[in-house]
Amino acid sequence: MKALQGFLFSTIAALSLVAGPASAESFTQAPGYYRMPLGDFKITVLSDGTAPRDLASIMSKPDVVRAEYASAHETLPVELSINCFLIDTGKQRILVDTGAGELFGATSGKLVANLNAAGYSPQDVDTVLLTHIHADHSGGLTVAGTRYRGLAKAHLQHMTTAAAMNVEPITAWLMGQPQAKTRTSRCAQLAA
Repeated sequence: MKALQGFLFSTIAALSLVAGPASAESFTQAPGYYRMPLGDFKITVLSDGTAPRDLASIMSKPDVVRAEYASAHETLPVELSINCFLIDTGKQRILVDTGAGELFGATSGKLVANLNAAGYSPQDVDTVLLTHIHADHSGGLTVAGTRYRGLAKAHLQHMTTAAAMNVEPITAWLMGQPQAKTRTSRCAQLAA
């Protein structure tokens, strides 16, 4: 997970170096989405909602997690945010992850509503890039077990921890240079 977070941060940092100066465009904010400039790109963080999770039950050191929460006078479960990123390059729109969709119940599945609130529709998305296929990252690809028809073809960025430190392939892909090595997800292959 830390490697994935590092990869995403490194990718955004690398893009800021190659994307040029930020435009003077207004970046409106609202509940459900947050926008930020990245050179000439517009990055929109989209909420798919939240999910209650007992972190101790999913972490490798549950006793440490319980102790840390207890020492901070916090209780488990906690409400975790489920967020996706829309990268608008001006030429294409790339959705990074699709959230949990309906898989986590009524508190999730808000991606399409927040995408619309941010001024986009699912049909505006050219590419879906899945960081990995956990339910909270790829669950929004389907509704009631059927492919959500509004979303573009999905790709799974396949990488090792070492590759996660190398942001050049994904940066080149985002900048419209020769395609980075990606593997189309099995979910996307079935949906195509």
